[in-house]
Amino acid sequence: ACGFDCAPTDSPSKSPSVQPSKVPTFICDVLATKNLAEYEEKVKNIYRTVSGDNAFDGNDLDRMDALNFILDEGACLDPPKMIQRYISALFYYSTEGETWKESGDWVSSKHECDWNGIECNDNLIITQLYRDDNTLKGTIPFEICDLPFLSRIDLDSNQIGGTIPDDIGRCQSLLSFDVDSNYLTGPIPESIFNIQGLRYIDLDTNELTGTLSRKIGNLVELKVLQLFDNQLQGTIP
Repeated sequence: ACGFDCAPTDSPSKSPSVQPSKVPTFICDVLATKNLAEYEEKVKNIYRTVSGDNAFDGNDLDRMDALNFILDEGACLDPPKMIQRYISALFYYSTEGETWKESGDWVSSKHECDWNGIECNDNLIITQLYRDDNTLKGTIPFEICDLPFLSRIDLDSNQIGGTIPDDIGRCQSLLSFDVDSNYLTGPIPESIFNIQGLRYIDLDTNELTGTLSRKIGNLVELKVLQLFDNQLQGTIP
């Protein structure tokens, strides 16, 4: 695979901006009283909005690890910032970050925008994630598309398994999706063809099955599509 060099290198013409929101005093007040049980429940409720009601029932170790990383920090941030940090930590745990070839400052006290392989805009909102050729394993967490301005995902040449998340279609800012040379299985999710701005898709050298959807025609901005060395069947629509 040619990697991101084949993809468009320009970013969206205008960096996304957000208005600063007030820190949720209900979290900070609880933290100030040192009522850690109540603080934990408040934090869980924020993360249930992205991971689901049963995410922290004790059966999902990756999500529990990401939650505990946040709880150990005693974070007092507004919900969007807490969600971004949680998803960043979750990506680390879901892809077995402790076995990465290079993990740098991941799951450290540094801001997640300073973790190697994460790029952010001027507002400290994540826009790019690249961890290619870094011995990633595990799976891609579906919550990754709760990073609303994510324009680039580059995870090629790793050992990631599982399926491409069905939720990939919620990554509406995505321009480049590069996950070639992994162990991904299952069909190409239909939802990916709803990302109208997507320009670069590299899925070659995986174990993908099924056929290529006619919805590929929805991607009017698509410049590069690489699917070879999979187990796909049928014809190109």
